[in-house]
Amino acid sequence: MKDLLILADLGACPRDDETKMQRISDLLDTARRRQIPVVWSGDGGFGHVSNRTNEPIVTLDHLPTVLESYSIDKVFSVGVIGSHTHGQAITDAAWKASNGALTQEILSRWSTDDEARQVGVGPHPTPWPSSSHLDPELLLSGDRRNVLDQYRYWKHDAIVAELNKRRHGFHVAIENWQHDFNIGTMVRNANAFLAAEVHIVGKKKWNRRGAMVTDKYQHIRHHQDFPGFIAWAVEEGLPIIGIDILPQSTPIENADLPERCVLLFGQEGPGLTEAAQAACEKVLSIAQFGSTRSVNAGVASGIAMHAWVLQHAQVTG
Repeated sequence: MKDLLILADLGACPRDDETKMQRISDLLDTARRRQIPVVWSGDGGFGHVSNRTNEPIVTLDHLPTVLESYSIDKVFSVGVIGSHTHGQAITDAAWKASNGALTQEILSRWSTDDEARQVGVGPHPTPWPSSSHLDPELLLSGDRRNVLDQYRYWKHDAIVAELNKRRHGFHVAIENWQHDFNIGTMVRNANAFLAAEVHIVGKKKWNRRGAMVTDKYQHIRHHQDFPGFIAWAVEEGLPIIGIDILPQSTPIENADLPERCVLLFGQEGPGLTEAAQAACEKVLSIAQFGSTRSVNAGVASGIAMHAWVLQHAQVTG
């Protein structure tokens, strides 16, 4: 008996619905961990949810073929998220394609794991605390967001305002000429290390799923081209520090990082372009000791930001 996860019509899922987006991410992570096939259904208008590179996108007509290709004995429709009409249609189609073998058994089988892994808090006990920074809806229904416990039940704007008081002096920038899927990880890292701002140079579209909704709490600025980005950095008086493995690079472990600066990363694969290298005050590399040529841009960004933190941030506890 095999399982199949069907996600239907995710274009109807608003990007700013943090609870639902987190639920989608949890479902996908569970499916991938258990090596359960994932089928997306709809018109492809849900690219903000996930990188679908290895996941089939099907219409209702194609569903029987997909089931046959996976040798699905029983189909479990899990987390059919989106509009009710389309969700019901995809469920009905799956039922017919599997000769009526569709069952919801997997819902209970998965829910035990999900509840055990669930983060956050439930509804706040009454009487509720009275504070302008608390969100009445979260107090009523609970707070499962990807935030520190100290921010539980806080309004989104209140969290951002508090973070703004403590943001560090470094910025993070990445060249995005080929839709780099590392940007989500970099945004999440920038939020964790409290970067002043993330700058995306080139294409505006990027994979938000990797950010795990942290982009809602992180300032992000888009620059259409490199001259525009350089002009902004010059106007702000921020030196650009490149991070890449180049002949002229020096180890970041031995470098002094400016308190106010921009850490610039190139596209995954080609690295910093020639224009980017020319704009850098210096280029730093990350020391490696194995056989691989480099770590990916997402990992490198976290290492570089932490190097800045070690030199300039006040760490307590």
